[in-house]
Amino acid sequence: MNIAIMSELYPSQNNPYNAMYVHSRVIEYLKEGHICNVYKLRKKGNINYIYENIQVYEGDKEFLITNMKNNGFDIIAMHAPNPDEKNLVLENFKDKKVVCWMHGLDSVSGAFSYPYAGNKLLHPLRFLLRLKEDIRKFITWHRFIKHFNPTIVVVSNWMKQEAEKFLHVKLKKSVLISNPVDDELFQFQQRTILKKIICIRPHSGATYGLDLLIQSFSNSRYSIDLYGKGELLEYHKQLAKKYNANVVFIEKLFSKDELKNILKEYDLAIMPSKRDTQGVMVCEMNISGMPVITSDIPGNKEYATRGTLRIQNNKWHNIDVIIDSIKDKIAQMSHDASIDMKKIAAKNKVVQQELQLLKEISESNNFTK
Repeated sequence: MNIAIMSELYPSQNNPYNAMYVHSRVIEYLKEGHICNVYKLRKKGNINYIYENIQVYEGDKEFLITNMKNNGFDIIAMHAPNPDEKNLVLENFKDKKVVCWMHGLDSVSGAFSYPYAGNKLLHPLRFLLRLKEDIRKFITWHRFIKHFNPTIVVVSNWMKQEAEKFLHVKLKKSVLISNPVDDELFQFQQRTILKKIICIRPHSGATYGLDLLIQSFSNSRYSIDLYGKGELLEYHKQLAKKYNANVVFIEKLFSKDELKNILKEYDLAIMPSKRDTQGVMVCEMNISGMPVITSDIPGNKEYATRGTLRIQNNKWHNIDVIIDSIKDKIAQMSHDASIDMKKIAAKNKVVQQELQLLKEISESNNFTK
């Protein structure tokens, strides 16, 4: 197949974290012999670049439309489509076949659901801006569904339910397929005793629960290495000073290959979250044999393994007691985490599900209606 992938975010050399959950599956499509080009819509500046053998076109509407028509395609795979991307397809590719992946912010309320961060005095303004975007999302999704009646891929039942509540519509053509977890890259390594603890989170927005993490390590007997960068980094450093948190900040971005090697140095991960549709990095940690303490929230609950300990977000305050409760179970949790996650989301299983879906739709004689 010739697959056109549309994604607002995609990795680059300067930002290897950007939507890695999209890139990981595109790499596998390429390995299976399919033609894949990625299209990123932005208002100004047209560039194209190659990232790990994937051709990426990033630019305005005219730039993307021209390249999509020149390259040709059998089907459009849209990941977390924003209103502008949906309008582009509606206005220029009405006769094409489309599959949409819902990943979160694209299909639920940002004004009423997602946590806010930063100066509280600015929260009312942020609410109004998010509400405006919610209205645009609602309108364009309805136009899009009415015309294409596309197959919708969701990564959790919770994600589907949240999208249906926001859109006030039943997603009748939905398919549950997890994000793939690369068990070839993140190979199993048996952990036996607790020596080093890690957290990897961007310092961007309140979703990742780093305030919970930092406060929980106040005067802790345990130390945690916190990897990541972002606009809230300095704020989080000040928060750590305020609470005398035993947190070591490591300001580093890294590729998946580097991540694989970094994880080998650690025995336990602590990954709080205030909102997750799956929690891909936790899944990667689990599949590599690393036990994880994470938040007990919907969405990622569908990806729980015997190697995860789930904590309600109002009960993170005594991290020492939490860690003490599992430190003698590290070896068993390590073993069970990998086995369970392979059954749920191993890469080859997921990619074959997706390719079969794309094949069936692209070869269908009927328009997606």
